[in-house]
Amino acid sequence: MGAKTYEMLTLLSRAVARIPPDTSNKTVAESAKTLLQKCLSQFSRQQQIHAQQAARYLSGHDDSISSHKTVALMSSIAIAYVKDKYLSPETNDASSESVFQNGEDIEQPRLRISTNREGELVETNQLHHYLYRSDALSHMSFYEFGRCVELQPKSQSRRIKHTHETRLSHPLHATHELLEHTNESRGDVARELVPRIVGTSIPRSTHKRVWALFMLAHFKPFSCDTPLFAENDIPEEMLEAFKFSDASLIVMKNWEAVHECEDERDADRLRKQTQRTAASSVRDKNTQKGPLMPNGPGDEGDEIQDILNQCSRAGREEFAINQAILLYREAKWLSSESNLAQNADNLTPA
Repeated sequence: MGAKTYEMLTLLSRAVARIPPDTSNKTVAESAKTLLQKCLSQFSRQQQIHAQQAARYLSGHDDSISSHKTVALMSSIAIAYVKDKYLSPETNDASSESVFQNGEDIEQPRLRISTNREGELVETNQLHHYLYRSDALSHMSFYEFGRCVELQPKSQSRRIKHTHETRLSHPLHATHELLEHTNESRGDVARELVPRIVGTSIPRSTHKRVWALFMLAHFKPFSCDTPLFAENDIPEEMLEAFKFSDASLIVMKNWEAVHECEDERDADRLRKQTQRTAASSVRDKNTQKGPLMPNGPGDEGDEIQDILNQCSRAGREEFAINQAILLYREAKWLSSESNLAQNADNLTPA
């Protein structure tokens, strides 16, 4: 829980007060370092965390709590490869790139540095492992490969079953193997992982070309020998013609559901903004024409009541306060004493 402004000022004053008198000939830089250390010590003492957060830190975990373990899926590298390999420059325009980068929180890819037996650096990533996988894994899509397979050194996977050789053209063929750690048909689900998209955002289905390219790259198997589609094929037609698995269709549906949640969030923000604007316009109207009773007769009162029903609680409270002030002014309750005395003199007994 972060400290408030007045708390920060109090902490700073305490830190300055605890600095002993300087009897040595310290430089300005050394004195500034001492002051910063005292301030940091005060902030550390003030920082408060709840018990669950402290328990997670002591256990070596971070702040987030997820229902499943996740694995990074280098989607940005796969999309860049597919666009460069299969799309012509005429269809590969800048607008599609803006669609892929349209997201609030895009996790940036992390590339791993690998070396061969000679100790030389080699360029390799998850897409290389997928493209140069063995024929036994040729049925896997890029999404399934990232969920079920990982690359390990041969020395670590020597006693483990279900390992597969990479192709000879793979940069790490001599030192690494592919480990298939998850396979539902065999019952190997101990390491069930959920892939998370890295380096790009998931496009919306309304962008037909980009959506088709993204879905085909993730759920249609391809390799260095098996192309994703032919040169003259249209991605939208290939998407309609290809028969996706039930698991792939579920993932695609979930991705669309995420966009629907984001749309609903944006719509709710717009709706709240509209309600605040409507309440503000009603207050301005009442200030000019005097108080209006929400439950009074006429269409105007009904319109105000409809707006009040749509406004938030804070908006209704503010509206009620303004209405009360206008009523008091109408009744001369907020007039000065001289005006009240003058009005009292003008009153005649009934």
